[in-house]
Amino acid sequence: MIKAIIFDCFGVLTADTWKEFTTTLPESQLTDARELNRAYDSGFITKDKFVQGIYELTGKVPTEVESLLDNEVGKNTQLLSYIKKLKETYKIGLLSNIGTNWIEDAFLTKQEQGLFDQMIFSHQVHM
Repeated sequence: MIKAIIFDCFGVLTADTWKEFTTTLPESQLTDARELNRAYDSGFITKDKFVQGIYELTGKVPTEVESLLDNEVGKNTQLLSYIKKLKETYKIGLLSNIGTNWIEDAFLTKQEQGLFDQMIFSHQVHM
């Protein structure tokens, strides 16, 4: 019997701008870009070090990389409405490999955060 449903944030509750960015990179840069992203998402490097690393790897100027990270993201309101219905029956979780508190601070309202029984973010648990 299903007791809980876990959702990812990027690409599920939002568009995945990082994935869109990586599709523009040549294969020779992809592994290193992903490693930088994992380190940033896990909280092992700062945003500044991540931006600098992507600049050194790809030549994308820091303002372009910051724009990618800070880009306004569309919220999947239809899914959030569905989650509200699911919450009546199931425990609801949110996982994300995000490197900041952006989801709590800027993306989801307090009411929307209340839809989730548990939210776990990579930068908080370093995984």
